[in-house]
Amino acid sequence: MKDWTKEELDVLNKITTVQNHPNDDEGQSFQDSPIWVVTNNNHVYLRAGKGKESKWYKSD
Repeated sequence: MKDWTKEELDVLNKITTVQNHPNDDEGQSFQDSPIWVVTNNNHVYLRAGKGKESKWYKSD
């Protein structure tokens, strides 16, 4: 598990969403739904905008 620096956590606290571009089975990038970023007690949590239906959430 990564130890987040104070500087990294400060940046993540200012960002509420991240637009991700995962790769499909052929390695091509595509736009998926946003990911929400939350930090708490030096931990970083991500949630897929489409929940469990997001391709990002389902990827290996």
